[in-house]
Amino acid sequence: MEDLELLMAACPPPDRVRSSSPGEKLVGTDRIPLDHRRLIGAYGVGCFDDFLWIYEEGAVNPFLDINLRTESARSGLSAPARGDFGDFLSSLSVTVDDLIQWGGTDNGDMLLWVPVGGTWPVLAVGHRPLQYLMLPISSTRFIHDLLTRKLVTSIFPPDFPSGEVSFIVENREN
Repeated sequence: MEDLELLMAACPPPDRVRSSSPGEKLVGTDRIPLDHRRLIGAYGVGCFDDFLWIYEEGAVNPFLDINLRTESARSGLSAPARGDFGDFLSSLSVTVDDLIQWGGTDNGDMLLWVPVGGTWPVLAVGHRPLQYLMLPISSTRFIHDLLTRKLVTSIFPPDFPSGEVSFIVENREN
């Protein structure tokens, strides 16, 4: 089974999905992994289990726009007090300015891509204290593994996910 099929089996997508994007693509659709574009096509922009948000380029809601969230993430992660995080990125031959944020949580945790190689690894960055975990899997597989508890990390609270996960489409303008 493909990653999207696995996720859809664990958490069925909404019946009707409307893109929240007015169409402006700043990062460049060709740069966004096909896997994520398929995820957005199936689910839309919104929230898994009232906690984990997925973003889209050009989303009407600025808090769900990949481009705006990426700018904010880069700014926040550039702070000098980030300890060995900069060294970690240097070991991958990237800087914070290369990272792209594709999702996040209500707690301020960030889900990013590290744009290296063919399949961009997922980098989860916990907000307080700074923790990070990089996995060589797609954003869709990452979400699936979190929701099915195949992936458990201290970055996310122990009560996530809940017993019955769902997805809520976000179509509001703010």
